[in-house]
Amino acid sequence: MHGILSRINGMEIRTSTLAVTSQQSRFPRTKKKRIQKKWKKDQRNYTRKPGMIMIGNTIALVHPAIYPHLVDAVKRQEEAHFKKWG
Repeated sequence: MHGILSRINGMEIRTSTLAVTSQQSRFPRTKKKRIQKKWKKDQRNYTRKPGMIMIGNTIALVHPAIYPHLVDAVKRQEEAHFKKWG
């Protein structure tokens, strides 16, 4: 599988549990910038989801939970390409 992804995309795909995206999910009710800044610093206000991180144009770090979905998507794209161009 790893060889298929490297050959198709022209980049190296590595799996890492550190490849997560975080998004602030809790916000203060007040509009004061001082309080908003405090909430932004607190990591308990963020949710983390598995994601993908690009390093330059050659390496992609992918979370292990997403890697099988990425492989399936590439296979479907490859099959569609072969059906179209035979």
